[in-house]
Amino acid sequence: MKRLLTSWKDVAAYLGKTTRTAQRWERDLGLPIHRPLNKPTGVILADSDEIDAWVSARRIHSSTATTPVVLSDISSPESLRSAQPIAPAYARVLESIARRDSCSETLDLLVRAIEQELKCAFASILILDAERKHLVHAAGPNVPVSLKRIIDGMKIGSKEGSFGAAVSKRETVIVENILADEKWVKFRKLANEYGFAACWATPIVSSTDEVIGMFDVYYATPHSPSGSEFKAMELAGHLAGITLELNGIGNFDHKDRSNLPFLALSKDWIITFVNEEAMRFLDRSRDELVGKNVWDLYPEAIGSIYHSEYERALRQNVTVVFETFSTRLSVRILVTAHPHESGLTVFLRTLPQSDLVSG
Repeated sequence: MKRLLTSWKDVAAYLGKTTRTAQRWERDLGLPIHRPLNKPTGVILADSDEIDAWVSARRIHSSTATTPVVLSDISSPESLRSAQPIAPAYARVLESIARRDSCSETLDLLVRAIEQELKCAFASILILDAERKHLVHAAGPNVPVSLKRIIDGMKIGSKEGSFGAAVSKRETVIVENILADEKWVKFRKLANEYGFAACWATPIVSSTDEVIGMFDVYYATPHSPSGSEFKAMELAGHLAGITLELNGIGNFDHKDRSNLPFLALSKDWIITFVNEEAMRFLDRSRDELVGKNVWDLYPEAIGSIYHSEYERALRQNVTVVFETFSTRLSVRILVTAHPHESGLTVFLRTLPQSDLVSG
């Protein structure tokens, strides 16, 4: 169960090490520790899920191992089990997860690893939008920009190409010849225009068994996967799921998600989207929020942790996670702000008492 650790004592106990060892691991090895702004020196926060992923990734390069290994569940140190060796490109992705690189950086690294491992023309990772009905690109450094614009917003469905079918069916969809497959009837002209003849797609599933996106690979000629290629796709989907969850995407069960406030901000701080839960949380209507500058609406937040961390997320292009206290609601809030090309997406999660650990 996910926990918020609020002191070095808690972190050390969670790791089963001394406080000095935990502090040394942060200094020398990048143990994921957060220091909220506008808090006294020495105040730290740590997310148990982030620590689990860091521990798992570090163990891949154990001094007792002669080759990197893939872990059956790299999000939980209690269930570490060795399997077949993995490609060095995938090992670099795990290192990126452990270093807490930005979500976009890790996903781009993963896509390049997929392209290297499967020797395809190009690959991409897409995630479901807020309504869970359409797909939008999260990574795809080699996908033509014009093709991204066409695919972004594509609805899911059994006849919506390999990508839409993989999400709707919750299974890997292999189209080895686009000209002969009914799922691509609507998009054959598109495939011909961009020069690909085969497309495979695998759903990305969260730890709560929710499909949160998918990744696909494209080939210039008809092609079906070998056994090793199929396993490589499964591993890539697993790594993509962990990366997205650690950055606040898809890490909530049905109950949590139905009560999870979500809003989007442009790069000049204009609110571009709010869901029903965010309106209730902020106690304002959609008309009072959308199209308004967030700092004009909430001038008292200027200089607060919200202000400094949102700015840092955009300035450094990193996902930020921090805890704060709402005096209006008398609850603690876990905030996740994720940067993207258009601005910032923000999740506001109320922390139940059981999630809090006293310092």
